[in-house]
Parts: sequence; structure tokens; C-alpha cells
Amino acid sequence: MKKLGVTKAPWTGGLIQEVRVRQFFARVAMTFNFGTVMRDYRPYPGSDTETSALVADRWRKPGDELTTDIPRIATGGANTYREFVTRYSSNSIMSADNVRLSEVMVGFNLPNQYLKRYGLGTFTMTLQVQNIAYWARNKYHLDPSVVSFDGRIGNPLPKIYSCNLSLNF
Repeated sequence: MKKLGVTKAPWTGGLIQEVRVRQFFARVAMTFNFGTVMRDYRPYPGSDTETSALVADRWRKPGDELTTDIPRIATGGANTYREFVTRYSSNSIMSADNVRLSEVMVGFNLPNQYLKRYGLGTFTMTLQVQNIAYWARNKYHLDPSVVSFDGRIGNPLPKIYSCNLSLNF
């Protein structure tokens, strides 16, 4: 056994920067994870349940092992050891280090002189975007937050747009 890394990042953190000018404000939030690894999915072309498009890049003739890691289709039936070695070998390990721009928010507070006329306490309006961008240190630029333990890739995180109004009496 060879230790190839950890799946829980030992170095994590974030930065939140907020700026206020009179009644306007802006906030940016970033997070980071370093020192972690994840798996790249390796299909096993030996079962009828494998539907990955990567099977098209499998070994077909001698010399193909120089250009692909996907083994040829098994002709001798199911082989769980071969499948295990294919999916969990060291060549499927890649970096999961990432930096994420997780939130940008801009807003304003209506000055009190306008609110007191109508018996209001505060009025705040914000525009916010979440899951804006990320940088990942791997050759496929995969977002580690959507990759499962065996390397299967899920749906990307959606960008979330919101407008918030807060009115206090």
C-alpha cells in the first residue's frame, strides 16, 4: 500500500471582505481547500451496467496502454478483482485542491430621514450571487464538491441569484 493523500483537506479556510460607503455596502466571500485528493472515475468495461462514454477510449490493440488507462472489454465474464484494480488504482488519484468564489453581495440601506416620515425603522435591499466561480488544481478542472468518492461526476453547483428586501417597522 502506498499513501497517496487524504480526502479531507488538512488546510481549509476562507476570506470575507465587506466594504461600506455611506448607505451602500458590498461583500465578497471566498473559501479554499488544500492538501486533499480525489479519484478520477475509471470505467470497468466488463459488465453490462457500464454506460460511461469513456469506454470508447479503452484498450483495443497492443500499444493502446500508452494512451489510455481504460482496460479492454473482459471476455471471461465478471472479475471483481480486475474491476477493483481498474477503479481504485493509483493512476485515478488527482488533486482536489480548490479555491471558490462563493458569494458576492451588493446592497444599500435607505437613510432614516426618508423612513421616519412613513413610520418605518429600516429598509435594506441586497443583490446576491452564490457559487460564482472556482479554480481546481487538476488536469480536468473538475469541481471537487461534485465528485463522489469513486470519481463519478455529479451535476455542477448552480449559480444562485437573489434579491432581498428587508423592511422593519
